[in-house]
Amino acid sequence: MAEGRAKDIPVLLSHRGVEVTDGDRDRIADCGDPDVLSLRFTRAITATSAAEVFADTTG
Repeated sequence: MAEGRAKDIPVLLSHRGVEVTDGDRDRIADCGDPDVLSLRFTRAITATSAAEVFADTTG
């Protein structure tokens, strides 16, 4: 499930017009914590930048 969520986040951001760099994609893909990925996905729904998705999370 974590792998699927990691794939969904950049797609969601891109479809919303938020720039996603290769570094952002790597950071998301390298995160194996399902709780962090869930939080990032939830943030991606309304985020206006990738920085908002990563705020105060590790990994």
